[in-house]
Amino acid sequence: MNIEEVFSLFKKTLESWARATRFIQRARNLDAFSFLVLMTVGHVGMKHPSLAGMVDAISTPMTREAMHARFTPQAEAFLGTCLQYALNRGVNETQPIETALLEPFKRVLIFDSLSWDVDPHLADVLPGSSGQASAANCKLQVGYEYKHGELGFFKIDPGTRPDNAYTAQLPSFLQAGDLALFDQGYFKLETLAQTAHKGAFFLTRFSVKTTLRKAETSDPIDLENALYRLPEDTYQFQVIIGGRDGAPEVSCRLICLRVSEKVANERRRKLLKEARKKGRTPSNTLLALCDWTLLVTNLAETDLPLEMAWRLYSLR
Repeated sequence: MNIEEVFSLFKKTLESWARATRFIQRARNLDAFSFLVLMTVGHVGMKHPSLAGMVDAISTPMTREAMHARFTPQAEAFLGTCLQYALNRGVNETQPIETALLEPFKRVLIFDSLSWDVDPHLADVLPGSSGQASAANCKLQVGYEYKHGELGFFKIDPGTRPDNAYTAQLPSFLQAGDLALFDQGYFKLETLAQTAHKGAFFLTRFSVKTTLRKAETSDPIDLENALYRLPEDTYQFQVIIGGRDGAPEVSCRLICLRVSEKVANERRRKLLKEARKKGRTPSNTLLALCDWTLLVTNLAETDLPLEMAWRLYSLR
């Protein structure tokens, strides 16, 4: 197939997506391909994108009012379909990953987010944190199946929407035998409990404000003092987390990995900086625990040996 045939097929595909999303329901001066180009690379030459600039950038005669009328929920759905295709095309070209570390799991799903500042004029629809941060920010939530390179879902939202707003949705993407990897921003006891109930597994950073008890005796654990006395650089506890104020109890393994002094000091610097921005003072316990990376998982040690925990978590 030559380049002209590929280009023609691509334009036909875009037209089919435009009709499926009802962005185009009848013949239009501005076709699907021209609109996609205008909304992507077409902005490169515009210092200040505007309706007038967009009208000037296309060869089709069109008024600013007519261009404005094209920005509809259907247009958003069409561009979302194009983005979904682009993201899937990028990840689906990877080869399946088979290693001994991943063999016990049906799928390995990585949940994460990425945010970036956008034009401040978009603050009404994509508000940022303002202050020292940007007035407008866009966040992309993504679920990625690592073993086969498949994109499970994505969602675009304002940068002010926290990751834990999506936490309750994560178990719906999981099946028995799956492993979910996610950061502390998604940590929620209900999510961990639902994941375990489905016969799936989790590996995530531990939130140190969570109630922590010994699995054998149900006695509370003073984590700072317990780790202070340890001579080893790696350790693990069988624990029960949660169970307070109506929160579910989750039985799991707490994996403790000591970090270098350089890493610990950098963590403390960031913690103090963030606290000052919010007018707070971090506790001595939080500062002390910067010496450790703390992970929780419901995986047995036979499926995830202690020395392999960070390697697996690092996939995300």
